[in-house]
Amino acid sequence: MIKPRRHLFFCLNQRAELHPLGSCQKKGAVDVKQYMKKKVRESGLYDVFVTETKCLSMCEKGPILVIYPEGVWYHVPDKRAVEEIFDHHVMQNIIVKKYVI
Repeated sequence: MIKPRRHLFFCLNQRAELHPLGSCQKKGAVDVKQYMKKKVRESGLYDVFVTETKCLSMCEKGPILVIYPEGVWYHVPDKRAVEEIFDHHVMQNIIVKKYVI
């Protein structure tokens, strides 16, 4: 069994259509999670896990990504944000402050 060096949790929560907080899923979380998973796979990083979760209670700021073991919470609005977080945080251990919640 491979022990993860990093674990990336993407909120894929889906709330009712008119819920005041919205939901990460309706804000594009599925696409950004799949894109991150593709980046990780293509890089051959077998010790970085990408996992979907239910509500992380921050959907109003979503899509939400939490990276462990650091415990850094990110707002990941698009594939460009995925690229920056992957290139800096996942690959170089540099937190991307402009997306930190």
